[in-house]
Amino acid sequence: MKFTGNDKIDKHIKRGLGPMDKVNMDDYWSPHISFLKHITEVGSEEDIKTMFEANFGIDNLLKYGDEVHLILAQQGYAHDQLAISENPEVRAAVAANCDNPEQFLGDDASEVKIALIKRDIGLEQFSNDDSYWVQREVIQRGYNLESFVHHESPILRQAVAQQGYGLEELSQSSEIRVLEAVARQGYDPERFANHENERVQYAACLAGACPEKFVNHPDAKFRSAVAKNGQYLDILQHDESYGVLYNVMKHNYNLEQFASHPQEEVRHSLAVKVSISHDDELKERIYPLLKDDESDRVRDILASDGYYLDQYVTDESGWVRSSVAQNGYGLETLVNDDDEDVLMRVAEQGYGLDKLKDHPSSFVRGMVAAQGYQPEVFVNDPSEEVAEVARPILAELEWERAHEVTLTDEDLSCLTEDTLTL
Repeated sequence: MKFTGNDKIDKHIKRGLGPMDKVNMDDYWSPHISFLKHITEVGSEEDIKTMFEANFGIDNLLKYGDEVHLILAQQGYAHDQLAISENPEVRAAVAANCDNPEQFLGDDASEVKIALIKRDIGLEQFSNDDSYWVQREVIQRGYNLESFVHHESPILRQAVAQQGYGLEELSQSSEIRVLEAVARQGYDPERFANHENERVQYAACLAGACPEKFVNHPDAKFRSAVAKNGQYLDILQHDESYGVLYNVMKHNYNLEQFASHPQEEVRHSLAVKVSISHDDELKERIYPLLKDDESDRVRDILASDGYYLDQYVTDESGWVRSSVAQNGYGLETLVNDDDEDVLMRVAEQGYGLDKLKDHPSSFVRGMVAAQGYQPEVFVNDPSEEVAEVARPILAELEWERAHEVTLTDEDLSCLTEDTLTL
C-alpha cells in the first residue's frame, strides 16, 4: 500500500485497517467512523485518489454494501455501475455528482428527482410531478412560481410565499399555513399582527411586526420573538422567561445583570455566551461576577476556558476539576483524585500513566492505553473496550518496528518529496 503523506491517514495504513474498519479507537472523543469515510473527511483529492484507486481498488470497494456505494458515488467513482443500483439513495448520489445527470430523467424515485432539481435539471418536467414534495423542490429553485400561486395544494402555495412571490394574492388565502408564510415575509405587518389566528400573529411577530403589541404578550414565545429581533430590550431584560432573556443576551444587552440572576439556566447561558465570544475584555468584565457561582455548570465553563484554575483545582465538583485537568493544570494533585472523569483527563495529558495503569476503572485504564502506553499489556486487558483501544496502537508500533531502517547521511541526501510506498 502507498502512503499519502497525510499522517491522519497513514497511521491507519500502518494499523492495517480495511475500508470499513473503525478509526480513532484510541481516541475517546473523536468519532469512530469507517476508515473510508475518514479518508474523505481528512484527505485531499490526491489522498482520496491514492487510497480509493491504488490501495483499496474500486472493484474491491464495489463488493461492499450501500454505505460504501454512497461514498464512491459522492466522490465521483464507479458512476456507470452505481447508476443502476437498486438503492434510490445511491442513484441520487450518482445523479448529484455525475457528468451526465440527464440519464436519470426517467427515474421514478423522488430522491433522484430532487437531486436533479438541485442541479436545475428537468425543472419543467418536475413542475408537473405527481409528488408535492418534488414540486416543492422546484418552487424552492424559484422556477415557474406563477403557475403555483393558485395551486390546489396549500403546501405548494406556502412554498411560493416562502419565496416571497405572489404575496398579495396569497394573502387572501383561507389556509393558515399559507398566511403564516406570507406574514413571515413581513407583508402587510399591521394586518397580520392583528389577525384573528394566533399562529398568523406569531408569524408576523417573528417578522418584526408591531413589537409594541407583543412585548407584553402573555405567551412567552411572542416576547421571545420580540427580543430576538432586538426590540424593547429595555423592558424584556426583566422578563421572567428564560427564553426571552436568552434572546436579550444574544444582543449583548446589559449582560452584567444576568450574572446574579436567580435562574441557573440564565447564568449558565451567560457563561457560555461569554466563553465562545473570544472577547478577552468581555471575559474580564463578566467572569469575576461568575467565579464563585453556586452552579458547578457555570464554574465548569470558566474552568474549561482556563480561568481561575488555581481556585478550581480543589473545587468540590469533579466536573470542574476535570476541566482543570483538561487544561493541564494541577496534575500532580489531580492524579490522586477519586473521580474517574478527572483521572481520565489527567491520563489524557500523559501524566501519571504508570500510577493509573492499574486503576480499577476501565475508563481510566482505557485512557492510559490511548496514550500509547504499554499497548502489548493493554491488548490483554480484562476489559474488551480497553483492549480495543490498544490493538491499533500495537499494530502501528509493530509495523514501525518491522520497517525500522537506519539511514546514512548519503541516504538522507537522496530523499525526495515523492510519495513513499510500503
